[in-house]
Amino acid sequence: MSEDLKPLLKEISLCVSELFENQINDCFLFHNARHARFVEGEVLKLGRAEGLDETQLTLIRLAAWLHDVGYLKDPAHHEEVGADMAVELLKDRLSRNQLSEVRRLILSTRAHFKPEDLSAMILRDADSAYASTPQFMQESENLRREWESLGVQRYSDEEWLAQNLRYLENIRWNTDAARRLYTEGLNQNIALLKQKIGSAKGKV
Repeated sequence: MSEDLKPLLKEISLCVSELFENQINDCFLFHNARHARFVEGEVLKLGRAEGLDETQLTLIRLAAWLHDVGYLKDPAHHEEVGADMAVELLKDRLSRNQLSEVRRLILSTRAHFKPEDLSAMILRDADSAYASTPQFMQESENLRREWESLGVQRYSDEEWLAQNLRYLENIRWNTDAARRLYTEGLNQNIALLKQKIGSAKGKV
């Protein structure tokens, strides 16, 4: 890691943790510091597997920590708001080009965005990596409860299972490293969801 950015990465990780922990509203059950920490860890794993240089990798790690802070102010437009918050937090610590890169990367996490460069591909893959983990079902339920608390959407059990299956089946990993690391776990969760949907239909 570039030594001049190493202290900054630590500071931002603490800052993001404090931002979420100090919220009066405790409804952020999915988009929180735990998720940011997970995404940053997956960025590190993917970036090294893809051979990124340490300075660029650190910029993606900063974006990973900050990519969801916009939820604290405006969940509906959290990428844009989060990008602006990141600029404010980092403006005295990064060069203009580095600041623009972090902002660009945060905006690349918008839904349906098609990344065309390796850095954005890595961040998007890392942001979706939880879909391949054994914790996916619990994290999914956390997201469901978060959306209900924020008034975003309310789903029945059957609707939520179907929504999750559509989400998993539509995931397309962007990097070779993600395909190697996450495909098996993703397929296992797809199979588990299909089993749950089948069981739910059998009870009707």
